Amino acid sequence: MINKILLIFLSVIIVLNSSKLVSGDFLVLSMYGEITKKSNSEKNWVKIKTGSELNYSDEIKLSDKSYICLYHNSGNSLEFKKNGIYKLSSYSDNLKKKSRPVIDIIGQYIFKQIFEADNNIIKDPKTGAMSISIGGVERGLDNFGTEANESRGKKIRIKPPSHFFTLDEAVEFCWFPIKKGLNYEITITDSANDKIFSKITQDTNLTIDLKNLKLDKNICYFWQVSSDNYKSESYCLYLFPDDEKEKIFDEVRAIESQFGEEQSPIKDMALGIYYSSKKIDNRAIKHFENAIKSAQGSFEYRKIYSIYLAKAGYTEEATKILNSKY
Repeated sequence: MINKILLIFLSVIIVLNSSKLVSGDFLVLSMYGEITKKSNSEKNWVKIKTGSELNYSDEIKLSDKSYICLYHNSGNSLEFKKNGIYKLSSYSDNLKKKSRPVIDIIGQYIFKQIFEADNNIIKDPKTGAMSISIGGVERGLDNFGTEANESRGKKIRIKPPSHFFTLDEAVEFCWFPIKKGLNYEITITDSANDKIFSKITQDTNLTIDLKNLKLDKNICYFWQVSSDNYKSESYCLYLFPDDEKEKIFDEVRAIESQFGEEQSPIKDMALGIYYSSKKIDNRAIKHFENAIKSAQGSFEYRKIYSIYLAKAGYTEEATKILNSKY
C-alpha cells in the first residue's frame, strides 16, 4: 500500500514537472531589465518574470539593457538582448522546424538548477545578502589567501580549478601568493611519487605543455606547488584516453549545433554545465564566466555558477559572485 502511494506521488511529481516544461509554448528561463508581454486578448502590457509561461500569440517588449532567454516546447531556446517588440509566433514556427536537441542540457539540467537550486541559498532578511549552504567541507577565499595576505597554516592555496581532468595539451596552473619575492616550485609526480616535471618560478601561475611530458592517458598524476616551508595539497592531473576524448568532442559539437556559431549566454551555460558533469573544470569555469559576463544581470546564471563553485569548496568566491551587483 505504501509503495502504491509512493508510486502515485512520484507520478504526480513527474506530471507536474513535465507540464511545467511544456504547458505553454515558451517558458522564461532567465531575464533582467524591464520586460512585458501582451496577448491578442490583452490591451495592456503585463510584466513577466523568470518562470512565466508565454504563448504562441504573445508579444514581448524589451526596454534598454534588458535580456531574456526563453525555453521553447521543442527543446530549443531563444534569446533577446535588444530593445524592441517581438512577436513570438514567427520565432515559434522557426523553432518547431528545428530537430529536438540530442543532448537536452536545458531541459535536463539548466531548468532544474534554475527552479530548484534555491534550497541551497539563504537570504539575510535584514540586509538581503545571500549565502550558500552546501554539505561537506567548505573552503572559502579566506583560507586560500589573497593577493596581499600570507597564506595560512603553511599551506599554498590553489585557485580554481584544483583538479585537472583535461582535454587540452596545455594547462595553466594558478595559486594564491604567499608574499612577494618568493620562488615557487611546481612539480608533477606519478602514483609512485616519482617526479615527472619540476620548474621554479616567481609567478603565481604556470602554463605547461603536457604533450612534451609524454604522460600516459587514463591515469591520475599529481601536481603540487611548494615554496620553502609552504606547500599546497596534491591534486589530480588526468588526461582523457583518445576514445573518450573523441566522444566528448562529439557531444560538445552536438550541444553547440543547437545554438549556432555565435557566442551567447545560454550556449555558454549549457557548455559550462556539460563540462562540469565531466569534471573538466577549466573549460566549465571559462564558459560559466563568459555567460555571466555577457548576461551580467542574470541572477539565474550567477546562481548556477555559484552553486558549482560552492560544491567544489570555493564557498566565499561563490557567495561573492552570487551577490554581485551589475
